Amino acid sequence: MVLHDDASATVLAEKIAKIKPKTVFHLAGKFIARHNTEDVDDLVASNLGFATRVAEAAVRAGCQRMIVAGTSWQVDQFGREAPNSLYAATKAAFEAILAHYAATDGLRVMSLRLYDTFGADDPRGKLLSLLLSTLASGSHLGLSPGDQRIDLVHVEDVVEAFLVAETRLIATEHGGFERFTVRSGQPISIKELVAMLEQLSGRKMAVAFGERPYRKGEAMEPAPGEILPDWRVKIGLKEGLAALVRGG
Repeated sequence: MVLHDDASATVLAEKIAKIKPKTVFHLAGKFIARHNTEDVDDLVASNLGFATRVAEAAVRAGCQRMIVAGTSWQVDQFGREAPNSLYAATKAAFEAILAHYAATDGLRVMSLRLYDTFGADDPRGKLLSLLLSTLASGSHLGLSPGDQRIDLVHVEDVVEAFLVAETRLIATEHGGFERFTVRSGQPISIKELVAMLEQLSGRKMAVAFGERPYRKGEAMEPAPGEILPDWRVKIGLKEGLAALVRGG
């Protein structure tokens, strides 16, 4: 069943009530790494307005569990809550709203804080997609100095994490709010990532490190945090990258 948001919590609640879900997976959101003033309304409307309507509707429909996608950008490299973008700040604000529903309505809530994800046919224009395009075309790509480290998880492992999260919440008898990370625990620098792609493909990439500065608030190390219990990465980075280099 396809639901269209018309900015009415009441109407959305009526629609979700017809489905009677036991678990709601809320993955929708607006991502902008560095916002401009004209982006503010969309960020708040998507990541707070719509998200809150979904939570309200889920509770009114008798939903018992809700699992949402957070971001590692909500936390700094020392584990402190410190959103490094307005996008991450809206994610953090929504977690506060979810904590309210957990405390007052008995909703069982889990936020899975995602790091960098990858897989085939990724339309987002993220760094890895740009690197693969550069590898295929031989075109020039200017990058930052490349010493920042990222933690890449294959999309199939991310999907598995959400299913594991539901199993955990099903076993939980009372409402509450939990946060876990979905990460490999094996970060890699951008320089190392480029070297791995070159090794797997047997081709040199036209990449210029240092041509661009680091972004304001650049995360140089992946944020720490407890990894989701009973879940671990199955598709290693090298294995996943090799498939992408082969075109699969």
